[in-house]
Amino acid sequence: MRNGQKSELLTLHTRPKIELRSAIPGRERWDVPCLYRRLELALVVEHNLQKQAGIVDVRANPVTGRMLVRYDPAVLSVSEKVKTLILAVLDTFLAPHTSENDARSTELSLYRLLQTVPPKRQLALSAPASSVVSSLLQTLTPLVFVMPLATAISGGSLLLTALGITGKVPQLLVMSSLGAAIFGLFGLADYYRKKQWNALAHAIEHDMRLNVFAHMQELDMASLGDLSTGQKLHLVVNDTSELRTFFEDGPHELIRTLTAFTLVGTAAIVISPSLALTALLPLPLLWWVARYVNQRSAPAYAPVQEATSDLSHLLTSNLSGLETIKSFTAETYELEQVRHSSEAVRQRNAEAVSVSGFLSNLMQLAFVSSLLLTGTVGGVLFIQGAISAMGYITMVFCAPMFLQSVHSLDRLNGSYQRAAVAAQRLFELLDTPVRIISGHQSLPAAEIRGHITLQNVSFSYDPGFEVLHDITLHIPANATTAIIGPTGSGKTTLIKLILRFYDTGMGHVVIDGIDVRQWVLHDLRTAIGLVSQDVYLFPGTVHENILYGRPDASEAEVTEAARVAEAHDFILQLPQGYETIIGERGQKLSGGQRQRLSIARAILKNAPILILDEATASVDGETEAAIQRSIARLSDQRTIIIIAHRLSTVRHANIIYVLDNGQLREQGDHETLMCQQGLYATLWNVHNGLVIPSPVEPQET
Repeated sequence: MRNGQKSELLTLHTRPKIELRSAIPGRERWDVPCLYRRLELALVVEHNLQKQAGIVDVRANPVTGRMLVRYDPAVLSVSEKVKTLILAVLDTFLAPHTSENDARSTELSLYRLLQTVPPKRQLALSAPASSVVSSLLQTLTPLVFVMPLATAISGGSLLLTALGITGKVPQLLVMSSLGAAIFGLFGLADYYRKKQWNALAHAIEHDMRLNVFAHMQELDMASLGDLSTGQKLHLVVNDTSELRTFFEDGPHELIRTLTAFTLVGTAAIVISPSLALTALLPLPLLWWVARYVNQRSAPAYAPVQEATSDLSHLLTSNLSGLETIKSFTAETYELEQVRHSSEAVRQRNAEAVSVSGFLSNLMQLAFVSSLLLTGTVGGVLFIQGAISAMGYITMVFCAPMFLQSVHSLDRLNGSYQRAAVAAQRLFELLDTPVRIISGHQSLPAAEIRGHITLQNVSFSYDPGFEVLHDITLHIPANATTAIIGPTGSGKTTLIKLILRFYDTGMGHVVIDGIDVRQWVLHDLRTAIGLVSQDVYLFPGTVHENILYGRPDASEAEVTEAARVAEAHDFILQLPQGYETIIGERGQKLSGGQRQRLSIARAILKNAPILILDEATASVDGETEAAIQRSIARLSDQRTIIIIAHRLSTVRHANIIYVLDNGQLREQGDHETLMCQQGLYATLWNVHNGLVIPSPVEPQET
């Protein structure tokens, strides 16, 4: 059989099986058995599936082997499309070579993370050293109880007698004091250890968070386009937090476990090889029980997590849509939905507590049985005179620490896997190349005239689908230029190219005779003020949002910018005027008020080039006319580019460019374009109700 046939048969044989568990529009639950008990695979599949078009959110649970997928029904209309996406991602990561490569990749990611520690060399050395000291003292803490007991039971300590301390009571007092000193030293050492690891863990989290956020800011919009806001937030907050959680306790747990295992094991061998063997015998059983309990406890709470997630999603949806709920008088229905979902959380939690309680008792039974075995065998050896009272009591007190190390190692492995996968995801982002590279040509904003030329510009977001095709146009300095056209004609894309949010596929964008690729990126964007169609305001005061345009501006300049943007009057009517808190994204303001604050912010920036992308779309006619008058006054001092659907906004522009399907169709002033009786004249007549638009005929493809 040929290799190709073998490969095909292997693929068909090993393709994962998945089954739809439940579905409502926009949300589906799938049984994905291949994810069961495979945390790393679940995290990687979850991360990559979220990149697929139409997928809103994914939660892959390695504990239950199930996957919750939330998607956009407009993009993925049937379950088969969701199933195809899941299988495609699983096929990629279940290839025969993948698990080994993925494991190596995650290990290398964590090793690479450790290479970022040297700048914190003092912490990197002091934290492990403090763990060694703390672990040694913790292993000796049973002596706090062992030494006084052994002294009281036996005939006394030969060592203390040799030192001249005779009598059981004096020796008992000395032993008790020594034990207390050991315990006190352990407390101090462990306090210092916690401080050192906490400082190192938070330093790693802090540096990684800043590096990831800074890199996100440098990446072009295309590189970030595959990540939702939630995914970006998860990387910056959750994944970096996962690293901190591991470094706070993980390395110390490993050092402590190895120290306890080594010291107690050595002591057991010295006291009695047969007793040491007895202490080792329960370890395989304890390892198996620990894994069994850990693997079964988490699934017991998985339904709780799923039910809680559903409740959280329902509450978020309802609280975001309170106006809609009230308008449809659906309060009673929604309350019943929340009651039903909350009851599901309560029931699942009761079931989980019942299961986890049994498993916890099982673990305790195995642990106590192991201790009893060690204690019984040790007792027999003591009665037979094979070991001393000191040796027997030492083993009785140290055995719990020895046996507990098995459970600790299993827990540590889970923490390590989560941190390694988080590091892999973070470095995957950090390794994304920065495509928009800053040039070396620096120009102060005061020296920029603002003459812009697009020379034979073509651009596509996706290969084979051009948004702009061979565009050549000139935007004169200190004048108002309008760019209009139907939705999807490429107007906003053209602005993004001027700002270098993207680079052109072909052609050049030139400002004052210099290709924008040669400009220092900071200088280029400093020279341009943008009022975008989607206004974003920060959750601070009115004053802070306007001041964002130029942080060193005076109070008078802020007020003047607000006057020019026709915002000053409504600001004074707010409860605290310019110091009024406007809420998240300016939710306490109307759409028109938010738009005017955005215009004021751009005006305060005082950039030589001002771009207004549908900037007056949300204001009334009277306010629009006032803003147009203000803009007309500004046009003598700067280059103004207006993108608009409302043609009344652009009527008085010095030059108007008409785009259609990514191509430049017409250009000229209002009168010239009306005389041509072309697309502009048609749009104008439709805008003014002189022509009723006909239905759009489907185009051949």
